[in-house]
Order: sequence, then C-alpha cells, then structure tokens
Amino acid sequence: MAEEPGRLDTSDEMIAERRGGSGKMPDDMPTWMAKSITSIDKFSKMTGNIVCWILIPLILAMTYEVIARKFFLAPTIWAYDISRFLYGAFFMLGAGYALSKGVHIRADFLYRNFKVKNQGLIDFALYILFYFPGLIVFLYMTTGFLQESIMRGERGMDTT
Repeated sequence: MAEEPGRLDTSDEMIAERRGGSGKMPDDMPTWMAKSITSIDKFSKMTGNIVCWILIPLILAMTYEVIARKFFLAPTIWAYDISRFLYGAFFMLGAGYALSKGVHIRADFLYRNFKVKNQGLIDFALYILFYFPGLIVFLYMTTGFLQESIMRGERGMDTT
C-alpha cells in the first residue's frame, strides 16, 4: 500500500517512470539517438491513444450481437468476424504502446530485483532471441495460408 494517501505505490511494478512519460536520457547519449528514441516514443503514444478507441466499436458490436441473439433470436453474420478483426488490431497495434509504458507481462518477481541496466540487457536479449525469430516464423507459416485464401476468394473465416 502507498504510504501517503493519494500516492500510487508502484514498488511491485517498477514502472512509475515509464507511466509518467519517457524516461530520462543518459547525458552521454548521442543527439541523433535521443531524437530517434523520442520520436519512437511519441509515435507509440500517438498509436496507443488512437488504438484505444477501437474498443468502442468492439463493445458495440458484441453488445448488439448478444442482444440480437438472446432477445430477438436474430444472430448476425458479421459480428463474430468484426470482433475478431477489431480485437486483433487492438492487440497488435497496442503492443508498442504497452511496451513503451512497461506494462507487458513479465516475471517481475525476479526482474524487478535487477539493476536497470541489466533489465535493459535482458529485454534486448529476449527480443533478439525470441520475439523477432518468432515473428519471422509466424510470418513464414501464415504466408501460404494468405496466398491460398486469396486464390480461393475467401472473405471471412467463420460466420455465426
């Protein structure tokens, strides 16, 4: 719990600085690098602020589907697909914002005890070892499905 009323206790999350904005840049960082990082942070924040609005049509589509299905026995053929597309966009486009704010899931019970420099090195190594190779594998695996879907003229995966 917070020691002072109204003060947020972030000791478990160790992300107070990231939530408040961009972290302090090291004094010896080259200007071009600091500008690049600032630009990426601004882009991530802008994207996150735009992407959060995807939740409204997602909620409306799901609410409409539930009401139509349960009360009027008239399910739609579009709500399921729309909800999948909107949630996929929300998840993928919001990932950069979540990373910039430091709110992605991680094993904090170990991670928070490391020095900030070591946390950065661990993040870097894990992205190089797992994230980017995984992304390449998923891209490679789905390319065939994409081509086949285009050749067949498919428009949606499922209908209700």
